[in-house]
Amino acid sequence: MPRYKLFYLHDSHVEKFRESPPKPKPYGLRDRDYEQVGEIDAPSPYAVWKQLQEPSEEQPGGRMLGVGDVLESEESTLLVLNHWGFDEAAWQSTEAVTEAAEPEAALAVPAGAEAR
Repeated sequence: MPRYKLFYLHDSHVEKFRESPPKPKPYGLRDRDYEQVGEIDAPSPYAVWKQLQEPSEEQPGGRMLGVGDVLESEESTLLVLNHWGFDEAAWQSTEAVTEAAEPEAALAVPAGAEAR
């Protein structure tokens, strides 16, 4: 039976995730926004969701799987739970975020510079 690592989105980010519009796949996720709470055996991601619909102390994290939470398969495939089901995701490194911001900074015109 497949084993999934379970990552819960920090409470402070749940509302933002719920209110955000759908994004292109795979979703870019920041690992610092998540906490790994355990592992669970289930035949599919939807079986994990069903198992975690009634929280108990025996389950990883002790709460229901909710929107924004992530499952990682044994093959390191990430799946994020949305309102409509699971979507592909990937960890977004902080280096990639920094590098993506740098080209914009390089194109910025310094204050006081004249356009030709």
